[in-house]
Amino acid sequence: MTPFSSGPRARAALIALAALIVVLVIGGIVVALLPDRAEQILDAADAVTLEVPPTEVYPADGAARLVQIPGDNDAVLVVDGLIDPPEGAIYQAWVIGASGPLPAGLFSPDGEGSATVLLDAAYTPGNAIGVTLEPLGGSIAPTGAMLFVGA
Repeated sequence: MTPFSSGPRARAALIALAALIVVLVIGGIVVALLPDRAEQILDAADAVTLEVPPTEVYPADGAARLVQIPGDNDAVLVVDGLIDPPEGAIYQAWVIGASGPLPAGLFSPDGEGSATVLLDAAYTPGNAIGVTLEPLGGSIAPTGAMLFVGA
């Protein structure tokens, strides 16, 4: 028997391989068609928006808002009017609760000064949202002044 024989085992292996390829292709198509979590939240008919205004520390005109579906701990921060962070710095979002600020995501503005961030930390009503400039890689606690903050 040669390694390329067409016995029952070889046919079964080819059928299994073909089935695996079909599953992977279909799975890839389904994943590509599903919107990401941030898009789902932003597009939800029942989503609520919380304004997160810039503080007097922020040196430019900027606007931020938090978007969340009621009863869901996932939230999206949308920021416009951002200036590029200084070299060696990045913007960091914070969820601020009774126990203090929790890191919630790092981001940089796109070419138009905008950013959309699915928060890494759970947001619940009553918490505040803040944005600071932090060293690249982020911080475990804010090291700079809040540039945007809203409750």
